[in-house]
Amino acid sequence: MTGCSSSPEGEPDPLAAAIQEWRACFNEGRYFEAHEVLEGHWLRCRTSERDFLKGLIHLAVSLHHLEKRNAHGARVKLASGRRYLEPFGSLHRGLRVAHLLSAVALTVGERLAGREAPDPRAEWDG
Repeated sequence: MTGCSSSPEGEPDPLAAAIQEWRACFNEGRYFEAHEVLEGHWLRCRTSERDFLKGLIHLAVSLHHLEKRNAHGARVKLASGRRYLEPFGSLHRGLRVAHLLSAVALTVGERLAGREAPDPRAEWDG
């Protein structure tokens, strides 16, 4: 596959299914698994969707680092995830990107400061 979601007419979009699986893992707090779900698609992708996938992966890895008490890793991956995802605007492929970025940034910032913060949720429109 040279693109990200080339599927025959009428067939399910494998990338859309992978993003839904990423969302389920992410929302369940299984951040490492969320990263794994998209990694193969990201490696094969040769379209602009590559940055979208990489951004989602980096947000999940940021939270994984946070769980492992790796503050530097959490900050670095949050920043790179933001850089990859911001060009996609507030909504892309049904995912509320701007909301996700804000939620992850809040969680990382608050927890690194030693305060309670809710787990971020990937919200869907569509």
